[in-house]
Amino acid sequence: LYVLIPCPRLSEGLSYSTAYYDRNHRLLRLTLTGDDKYRLHLPLTQIAPVMIDATLLYEDRHFYRHPGVNPVSLARAAWQTFTDGRLIGGSTLTMQLARIRFNIDTRNISGKLMQILRALQIELFYSKDEILEAYLCLAPYGGNVEGVGAASLIYFGKSANRLTPAEALSLSVIPQSPSRRVPGHRALNEARDLLAQKWIATHAAGERDLLRMPLALHNISNLPFHAPHFVDALSPAPSRSGVVIT
Repeated sequence: LYVLIPCPRLSEGLSYSTAYYDRNHRLLRLTLTGDDKYRLHLPLTQIAPVMIDATLLYEDRHFYRHPGVNPVSLARAAWQTFTDGRLIGGSTLTMQLARIRFNIDTRNISGKLMQILRALQIELFYSKDEILEAYLCLAPYGGNVEGVGAASLIYFGKSANRLTPAEALSLSVIPQSPSRRVPGHRALNEARDLLAQKWIATHAAGERDLLRMPLALHNISNLPFHAPHFVDALSPAPSRSGVVIT
């Protein structure tokens, strides 16, 4: 079976941003990729566990138990589509990764079937952690921001391993509607508050007040652009981590 089915590529062919820091670890600049995206590659170990938990809670609670598709969710989605006449979700996190990576139009039946087949294919060749890592590096977080690494730097001015629960909840709801759930938009706060209710039900109730506090999210225009001539003279990051400490 492995011989007959080619291994899908999850990250090959993609370019990544470079984050330049000064010696005190202050961000000097986050560069654009070759396709004009802000996209940082981060290993799963460099992403805050609270961000991972919030994403799975919101997107795919059964991620580690299904083979790439969730038959129950798909059946529910198919029934609602049949009765309401609208093609709706039911996608697992693996299916979402397949849609993103292979640019699949899932607004029709043929696209949905292709998404399912690609998700099953991905699960054949990659571990769950590898799939989750790829999703968190490629998911859309509004505009030309992709991946939690770039989103954390742009929106909160910190690396993804330092995200708080409230910040993680805010970021987790963006990929489902990246054009509407942008910083300062009511849709983002409403989605975050709904997720916070689920979070409180499964985590410490003492976090209730902290999760509901308003957050100050920055945007791309707030990205630092320090020492431009100095940064231009530096070589790009020599490794896939995309980080240069000057």
